[in-house]
Amino acid sequence: MHLRTLGAPTAASATAFALYSAAMAAGRLTGDRLTAAFGAPTVVRAGALLATAGLTVGVIGNSTPLALTG
Repeated sequence: MHLRTLGAPTAASATAFALYSAAMAAGRLTGDRLTAAFGAPTVVRAGALLATAGLTVGVIGNSTPLALTG
């Protein structure tokens, strides 16, 4: 919905979903190794900070590339 308010083409929505899916897959593939190396609390804190930063950039961004980056 946010991409529509930015005037992005329909293909941008598909790109956003693909980027989200790739990030989720990367997290699932590396999560166990990161937890073993740094411990669960550290990984959860880092993930929360990364998610907060991404959400902030995605919502505040006023261009399609910036919204996709978030």
